[in-house]
Amino acid sequence: MSSIFTYGPLNNIPTTITLQPTSPFYPHQLAADAGVDGEPLDVRYRTLENGFRDTTDTNEHFNVVGGFKGNWAHWDWDASLFYSEGKTKQRLNGGFQDYTKLLPLLNSGRVNLFGFNTPEIHDELLATNFVGDTFHGTTKSYGAQVVTSGEIWKLPAGPLALAGGLETHKEEFDQIFVEALNEGNITGYGGPIKSTEGKNRTQWAVFGELNIPIVKTLEGNVAVRYDHYSDFGSTTNPKFSLRWQPLQSVLVRGSYGTGFLAPTLYQSFTPQFGGVSLPGQTDPIRCPVTNDTGLDCDTQFNVLFGGNAQLKPEESEQATLGFVFEPIPGASFSIDYFKINLKNAIQTGIAVPTILADLSQFGSLVTRGPDDPNFPGLPGRITSIDQTYINLGAERIQGLDIEAHYRAPTTDWGRLSFNLAGTYYLRYDVQRPDGSYYGQVGNMLNSILNSLNTGVIPRWKHYASMTWDQGPWSATIAQTYQTSYTDYAFDGTSDDCCARTVGGMSIWDLQGSYTGFKNWKLALGVKNMFDTNPPRSNQQGTFVVGFDPTYYDPRGRFVYGAVTYTFK
Repeated sequence: MSSIFTYGPLNNIPTTITLQPTSPFYPHQLAADAGVDGEPLDVRYRTLENGFRDTTDTNEHFNVVGGFKGNWAHWDWDASLFYSEGKTKQRLNGGFQDYTKLLPLLNSGRVNLFGFNTPEIHDELLATNFVGDTFHGTTKSYGAQVVTSGEIWKLPAGPLALAGGLETHKEEFDQIFVEALNEGNITGYGGPIKSTEGKNRTQWAVFGELNIPIVKTLEGNVAVRYDHYSDFGSTTNPKFSLRWQPLQSVLVRGSYGTGFLAPTLYQSFTPQFGGVSLPGQTDPIRCPVTNDTGLDCDTQFNVLFGGNAQLKPEESEQATLGFVFEPIPGASFSIDYFKINLKNAIQTGIAVPTILADLSQFGSLVTRGPDDPNFPGLPGRITSIDQTYINLGAERIQGLDIEAHYRAPTTDWGRLSFNLAGTYYLRYDVQRPDGSYYGQVGNMLNSILNSLNTGVIPRWKHYASMTWDQGPWSATIAQTYQTSYTDYAFDGTSDDCCARTVGGMSIWDLQGSYTGFKNWKLALGVKNMFDTNPPRSNQQGTFVVGFDPTYYDPRGRFVYGAVTYTFK
């Protein structure tokens, strides 16, 4: 995509492109038809002659872990150190311009804004491209951990076992932008982006776990963890579980615990930057009055992305209850009920259509300009919509995890294995700002129009596979499946007449492998071997139209090979 200009001052340089009537490219007939012939014209211009946007992103990461294990007085201990570092660099190869060079040229009147230019002008336009590195980012994480475990008492049903440990680590985060981006002089970035340097967090924790054999068939487990963060204070989170096996072929299990997750340094401190919403957005307050297409109606609004230093940690409680049944040797079936209550869920922001559809709840995320004297009583035009990371209230999730496995006896022609792992959602309710909840399972309609960005939550999804193996040879055929869901309307309304069903999706993969060479594994496979197209969707959460790319690989069917060597 090439760049397109927006309005507003930039380092005391007006970003409005103004074409004077003295220019040989002034469109007199068009201006006359509009009744403004002879007047300066403000022009919106896309820099097609500067080439498409071309960037190179380079990511490097390495991780080092070292440790010692030992035994002392019937206690096992494990001590380790770790260091992890990631680096990201971005380089612009073309298609992005330097405002300080391009705007004077476009305002000179020498450029044909409505057609092709001479080779000389074309070269001048290309010379305004910014070529070079724009930013580099670094993340570091390092620390140490010590864990010990052992038996502390002999009980009639077995040994009482204790494990515990200490850990500490530090995180560091930097994102450095070149001066041209700090000043907002490069097109396509939505304005100035200030560098973030020296952000860090230290954390230390102490934890313990006690395994209690109550009777021969019943075992309990109690665990607790205490964490202290340099920026979020302290938190204590316990977990309790029971495991009952009345028969060799039957196991019943359950657990309850709480959780705490601090926002990442990236979510809190990644630099904020501007962008634009999807096309076709409308200000529900101004548009019915002004009917101004392009500014208030059927337009793209400026949006703000990036970190939010005011984020709160996520907190949760979770419980499970289930059983495992092994009816015959080599076969097992399990079903586990799970319940998760989450508050302060961190998301990347509320969808723009959702905000505009309910300004009474989300109006605080909309920034407007000064009141418009041409329309007394109306608020000013929308200048920005907040899309930074945000805490989005609570979520209540319940469902069933189901697994089935069977490994057949070995025969002369090999052995077959069958596996199935799936999730059935009973509920996935997300809280609105007014405190009420809505059901998200199988209902994309709500997630776009009245709610938050939780994505598609199908009622049922599974992964099933069948594997044949004989000696060093093996082959696997696998299916990924999810059920249908309700989509939303093209026009962004919630009328039941316009909702539609997005069909279920079934993708089949095939892979064969050979391990006959020592330490080597050779594999050849095909993804989506029937070249299945995704079901049609009206989703408007991405710039892709016609299908939802969040759960479909746009490459369709493709063949791949892999060679793996394992050091032993």
